[in-house]
Amino acid sequence: MSRIVRLNAFLVANQLDIKAIKSFLEIKPLAESSSELVYSFTENKFQYYTNYGVVVFTGYTEEEMRYAIKTINQYQRVPVTPYFRDDYQIRVEPGQDLKFDFAEVVVGRIDDKVIRIAMLHLAQSVALDYYNGIGENLLGEIKVFTHQLESTGKLKISRKNMMRFIGKAL
Repeated sequence: MSRIVRLNAFLVANQLDIKAIKSFLEIKPLAESSSELVYSFTENKFQYYTNYGVVVFTGYTEEEMRYAIKTINQYQRVPVTPYFRDDYQIRVEPGQDLKFDFAEVVVGRIDDKVIRIAMLHLAQSVALDYYNGIGENLLGEIKVFTHQLESTGKLKISRKNMMRFIGKAL
């Protein structure tokens, strides 16, 4: 019999203060490092925090996830609004070989380690998608400037706006 485990990832900030979150939660994490915290709760609920601003949940309702994110607002550095989100699922089919797909992974068995690895990869994926979007927007703006230079030999941008663009690009 097949079982589905849903993972929900949110990029909530450019950075999360992992040490402060660990102190705030006051419970022993399942796993920890300077860049991540993993917590296991009852009823197959997991929370995964990264120092690059992503929080991943497994086994939570939408309302519970919103509340959990709200409780760590003070540990977010440069919050991202609206949150950037991605969802993924693990399908557990006993006896099945490991199989990866775009929207899910199929495993023969599941444990804390499988969930942790899936959460890590989803967290990295959501962060990469977010920063890819930022890069695409910057390239679009650069294309406008390039076209202006090519056609007129000049840039139609004030010094102040050019400095803002350079700051944004950096």
